[in-house]
Amino acid sequence: MDLRMTGENILISIPESAPEKRPSGLFVPDSAGSPFAEALVVAVGPGRTLDNGALAKPEVAVGDWVLVNKHVGQEIERGGRTYRQVQPHAILAVVLPED
Repeated sequence: MDLRMTGENILISIPESAPEKRPSGLFVPDSAGSPFAEALVVAVGPGRTLDNGALAKPEVAVGDWVLVNKHVGQEIERGGRTYRQVQPHAILAVVLPED
């Protein structure tokens, strides 16, 4: 990645998903399903500087999978790939690995 995020900014990648084929043979586009998506965190800023000068570090790290709204953030195109820049409040949850 040739970007370094600043402040609280977080860069995520939402994988493209193929339309789901139902038993009836109909294809349901991804847009008709859940409004949420799992995304990979690809870059994280250092955090937010508090009023007392301390640094509040982000709750996510590069490599985390997170749950976000599918249409959240600003799109950024780099190297033929599409990423989204989001703020920490846009991340709904960190997806934990299954046991």
